[in-house]
Amino acid sequence: MARTLVIAVAALFALSGVALAAEGEGPGQVVAFACGVVPTKARVDVQVMDDTPREKALRDSIAATLKGEGYAPAADAPVRVTFEADIARTLDPIRKGYLGKVDATNRVQEFQLNLWSSEGDSVLGGVQRPAGTTGPNVNHLTIFVHEKSTGRCLWQGEVTHPMEGGNEVEAVRRLVPVVLKYFGKTVSLTAFSLDD
Repeated sequence: MARTLVIAVAALFALSGVALAAEGEGPGQVVAFACGVVPTKARVDVQVMDDTPREKALRDSIAATLKGEGYAPAADAPVRVTFEADIARTLDPIRKGYLGKVDATNRVQEFQLNLWSSEGDSVLGGVQRPAGTTGPNVNHLTIFVHEKSTGRCLWQGEVTHPMEGGNEVEAVRRLVPVVLKYFGKTVSLTAFSLDD
């Protein structure tokens, strides 16, 4: 549970524009951790949570990438692979104080407003510094691996990258091999470029 919290916090910082020390270079970030042991070249069942063409395309891409690594996709496999993919758009404040904050994905929208502050921007106190800029759309893909029989976590990997172009499915599919390169392994927050 603690490891899940650590990975979620790292992903939150990556999406919110907060600078973290990451190895490598590039606009994308990937982080993964092994919370169990994924059997070598195991049979895996890649499942979709939502039966849409987008989700099916991502399932097929994940299954094909794992198959290329020697894993055998099968519906009766003892290992379950699930995933979540969304696009986030955030406000990138260029300063410490800001009037409010908007975080939105294709599932959840959150809005925070500073009503009053003696140290920064607020509704009653006004804007004390220049406003921030709106950041780019960010693709976010998380892949989960569990034992089917017990539900025990075996591995989780997360990858984020600014949206390039208008084809959402293709943009997220390009992230699949990036995160699955670390399948079954633990890796600290690592920056990457899709041009690598």
